[in-house]
Amino acid sequence: MKRQHAQDFTRGLLILVTLLGVSGCFQHTAGNHEIKLAPIEPVQIPEIDGLILNQLGCHPSELEAGSTTDVIFSCIVSSESGWLPEHLILSQVDERGVEIRQVGKMMDDGKDPDIAAGDAVYTATASIVGENGSFRFRASAWREGEMTHSPIYHMRLTPPSPDTGPTAGEQIVTDPNTGAKMLANQLLLSLKAETSRARQSQIMQSVEGKIIATIPGGVLQLGIPGEATSTTVLRAVRQLQKYPETIYAEPNFVDEVDELPGD
Repeated sequence: MKRQHAQDFTRGLLILVTLLGVSGCFQHTAGNHEIKLAPIEPVQIPEIDGLILNQLGCHPSELEAGSTTDVIFSCIVSSESGWLPEHLILSQVDERGVEIRQVGKMMDDGKDPDIAAGDAVYTATASIVGENGSFRFRASAWREGEMTHSPIYHMRLTPPSPDTGPTAGEQIVTDPNTGAKMLANQLLLSLKAETSRARQSQIMQSVEGKIIATIPGGVLQLGIPGEATSTTVLRAVRQLQKYPETIYAEPNFVDEVDELPGD
């Protein structure tokens, strides 16, 4: 009876090995059963013929430690056949390229943050927390059992930036052309209500602006780096005025009060 059970066990294992399609050998010794299997090769998914996913673009290109950053990812896709995917999958990967998590879909539909539909530039926004870990990202396209990846983009993690906002007694500077007085390294920015958070972050990043406070009415009081001169402030103001989302950008002017006459 024991011999029959051993034969049945052996036959069952051989069938299992055959069904799995794994090459190997089977050894039966004194009633003990041992399977020696050859290493299983990883499944290689073929690439999509003629489809190229170029290196990811990221704005901002670095993450600040201890902060959550809204990052805009973009990927230009080239296709020899003219076929383009409906969307790309944005993934965070480790140093070996193994997926850690899927961040989201990258679209080419002209909806924020994507600028224009059908231009083969796929875009997505994601909030990335600057903590310890791998900050490598990759875009992927999938079609009927085929997959193509972009090169891996590695984002740097930078130390927290010092507070650029002014403190009490901050320097007042004067515009030499108009005589207007303003706080150094500060300005006021008002954006249209429909401006997305990601786009707001992108606009502020163009002058390396940091929010000091939000004034009633949605006006942003920004601190900016650079020399404590009116030139620094006015240059940043002109840059912010270029964006169609900007209602106004101006220095943080200082109103002077004339001395009251004596009795």
